[in-house]
Amino acid sequence: MFQAESMLNTPLFVGFPGFVSKLWLAADEHGVYRGCYDWDGPETARAYVRALWWPLALVSDTASIKYRVLPGLRRDAILMDPGRVDAGRSQEQDQWWRPLSMR
Repeated sequence: MFQAESMLNTPLFVGFPGFVSKLWLAADEHGVYRGCYDWDGPETARAYVRALWWPLALVSDTASIKYRVLPGLRRDAILMDPGRVDAGRSQEQDQWWRPLSMR
């Protein structure tokens, strides 16, 4: 059901100002789905999250609606070298968002 809903909302993020691209990440065996977005800047990314939170809250557990904005890092660079997210950033306790590797 989530996959179908995700495909239906694709025009919402594609038409959002500042959107560059999105990569879906899924671990079906664990029921986990994420999107790795590329925006033209951190403010447009945050504006998208603020706008999307309310519709997501209607169909999701609100505790599951999380995001991280990594200014100055492009999606492809992070996927090729996940360690780039550590450069100049302190280690966080909540690691759910961190890319581990590219297979």
